[in-house]
Amino acid sequence: MTAIGTIFALLVGGVLLVPVADRLHLPHPVLVTGWGMVWALLPGATNVHLAPETLLGLVLPPLLYAGAQRTSWREFTAQLRPILLLAVVLVILTAAAVAGAAASIHPALPLGAAVVLGALVSPPDAAAATSVAARLGLPRRLVTILEGEGLFNDVTALTLYQVAVYSAVHGPLSLPATLGRLAYSTVLALAAGLGIGWITGQLLDRLPTASARAGLSLLAPFAAYLPAAAAHSSGVLAVLATALYLNHARAYTDDATSRVTGRAFWSVIELLVICATFGLVGLELTSVIRAVGHQAGRLVGYAALICLIVIVVRVLWLTPLAALARRRARPRPAGEQVPASWRDSLVLSWAGMRGVVTVATALALPHLTAANTPFPGRDQIIFVAVIVVLVTLIVQGTSLPWLIIWLRMRVDPAAQSAADRHAATIALDAAEARLRERRHQLDTETADLAAQSFYAALADTFPEDEDVSDTQRIQHHKHVRALEVDLLHAAREAVVDARNHHIIDPDAADRLIHRLDLRSLTTS
Repeated sequence: MTAIGTIFALLVGGVLLVPVADRLHLPHPVLVTGWGMVWALLPGATNVHLAPETLLGLVLPPLLYAGAQRTSWREFTAQLRPILLLAVVLVILTAAAVAGAAASIHPALPLGAAVVLGALVSPPDAAAATSVAARLGLPRRLVTILEGEGLFNDVTALTLYQVAVYSAVHGPLSLPATLGRLAYSTVLALAAGLGIGWITGQLLDRLPTASARAGLSLLAPFAAYLPAAAAHSSGVLAVLATALYLNHARAYTDDATSRVTGRAFWSVIELLVICATFGLVGLELTSVIRAVGHQAGRLVGYAALICLIVIVVRVLWLTPLAALARRRARPRPAGEQVPASWRDSLVLSWAGMRGVVTVATALALPHLTAANTPFPGRDQIIFVAVIVVLVTLIVQGTSLPWLIIWLRMRVDPAAQSAADRHAATIALDAAEARLRERRHQLDTETADLAAQSFYAALADTFPEDEDVSDTQRIQHHKHVRALEVDLLHAAREAVVDARNHHIIDPDAADRLIHRLDLRSLTTS
């Protein structure tokens, strides 16, 4: 079978395993990895060999861009300190601890290769944790921390990864050279990402259809990643800069069609990327097991030790840090979230599952160094990294829901209803203010019909039009719909503004914006 046929089979199997994973209460990526291993053992199966830069260029841009759709620039700035402490400092500490342990327990592994392994397993996968959080109703303060950490720990880990791989391939870098490379990578990536974001925003405003805008949004992360990577900069940071710029610049855009279609579009893209990546891991893992041979048992022991290290380092860093943050006397910036109790700290500590970024970068390790010698310990690194991912997904991923339930960390339904009512009140106030502004331009019947229809949008019911004569019905309908569009725009703008200024719960705001968008589609 051709490589294209193999990828197609992995995608089909991965999609069909989604309901199986839900029924068995197992992480979906684990089953997809198993499917890849099964496929590799079938007669006539073909392995898929992609160049490292090709694999990263195909997998990382859409995956990171999809994750960035769930945050905003204001949320990022509000969470800057927690992000720096978790997504930067904790990642560096974890990578250092893993590298030190790997170099000491595996003497054949050079320090540079050990650092590569540390960079691979250091970033937790927020998508795995937040999917559990969404299903069980974890408090928003914890979801915000996990999402912020998940977005930006990839930047730190992948920057470490690139430097470590470069050192292993071309020779060690001096400290000044390393710092200079990091500064160059950061500045160029931010410039490229913001530039591509601005250009994409201008083009999105000029495209006439939602399908064309969705297509351009799919190309945007690649447009940011590829030039930055070609210039030996951080393509990951460039993608995040593009996504955050577009989220911020287009937050007030009255484009309900693109938001509704884009939401479903990017969830599908994210699912397919995860299916392809973990399926390829399963394929590669069979080859790696054959390559390590009799070392497999010992490497499993190494992987178990590294799993313990990444969990313990996270607990030792997060628990005292959260306690100090809660006792801090000076006021925090608006919107900054910190764990409110030891229960919060325990859940965050246990939510450190590793995921798709780890396996994608492990598969992307080069086969040869600049001296045309095999990359040191490549098979062992991939084997250990994949075992760490599978163990954390299975052990932590399956036990995290029980931990959340046992600690009674689920959102109070009354509090969620209150947050929804608060968001709806802001939307209603904005719509009524706009209606008062336009009352003098309208007849009473048109204004009343538009107001009734708008109220129905918030109540999830759609009243029948008032009984009017046939000669007036069409004209009244046009006036009512035009006014309702204006009211919906005013309400949406007020809710977005309140969310950005941390006046209302972000989840409640997103739910209401989605309802207003759906209603907008019925008025077009």
